[in-house]
Amino acid sequence: MRKITYLLVCLSLVALLAACGQAPTEVSTEAPVKAPTDAPTEAPAATPLVIAGITQNTVDPVWVTLDCGAQAAADKRGVELQLFTSTSMDANELTSLFDAALLANPDGLFLNTENFQQFSTQINQLTADGVPVVSNQQTDPPAVHAMIWTSADTSGFMTDLLALIPDEEGSMGVLGGVAGIVPMEMRYFPVVDEIAAARSGLTVLPTEYSFFDVNNATNIVSSWLIAHPDLKVILASNGPDGIGAAAAVKDAGLSGKVTVIAFDSVPPEVEALKEGTITALIAQPAYEVGAAQVNALVDYLESGETGSVPVATELQGIPQRLLTADNIDDPANADFIYITECP
Repeated sequence: MRKITYLLVCLSLVALLAACGQAPTEVSTEAPVKAPTDAPTEAPAATPLVIAGITQNTVDPVWVTLDCGAQAAADKRGVELQLFTSTSMDANELTSLFDAALLANPDGLFLNTENFQQFSTQINQLTADGVPVVSNQQTDPPAVHAMIWTSADTSGFMTDLLALIPDEEGSMGVLGGVAGIVPMEMRYFPVVDEIAAARSGLTVLPTEYSFFDVNNATNIVSSWLIAHPDLKVILASNGPDGIGAAAAVKDAGLSGKVTVIAFDSVPPEVEALKEGTITALIAQPAYEVGAAQVNALVDYLESGETGSVPVATELQGIPQRLLTADNIDDPANADFIYITECP
């Protein structure tokens, strides 16, 4: 009788479990199988390289365009880019940017600034510690791993540029932005010299400096137009000066009568080019420069080199391009037109 009662209880329990949607668990009599101790484990994901970039004066689209090119290259190479930027050119603010970039402990760093030499000691230490630094110029003594900037070579566009400048007597005014900025001077000095040599009838006026202020540049050119009625050519070495020169010439009703050659291709310059106030723009490939600087850092870091970083002895220059109303909309020139934000 006890056996029958026990059997009924067990059958009732089985029925109850089935009613709840559960089946009785089978108990295995086999020993559990252990994973082999030498089984391969998944490797941890590699930490991406960190590149720091320091950029000043980002109110000027040339620097925004450079940073956009750098970001595009970083994305393509799978590295992390941390940008440290400022809208000003203040030396103290630049020091703060540099310090902040070092706190990020970057594997490599690019730096483009007019106040470059003030960081020669820190750059020497970085490269000695195996951290490559790329810039648009070199320290003294040399410490920068690669100098990558716009080529000073004018052979690719000078013949076409001279064809736009009338061969007649008159004056030529030059706007130099700020004196002593090497990367800018190595671009516009040769152009001034070649125009003066090829157009001997032009008298080159003393260079004026606007300190990258559009209003200053406008006032300077307005004064030239009054003091030198024979003003035939204006050469502006940078975007703000180009904008100011175009505004003064347009206000004087002399669009198309005074040849305005301006460096760079910020949006207001492009607009003035299309409407005929600016005759031609000599644009630097800012987007390509930014990409090339990041690629130079990543190439070195991925090469497996150790120890102190070798320094550059020569500039890696990327050619400029002459933009006119006839070719400004050519898709092949898209990377030579500056932008105010990344796509």
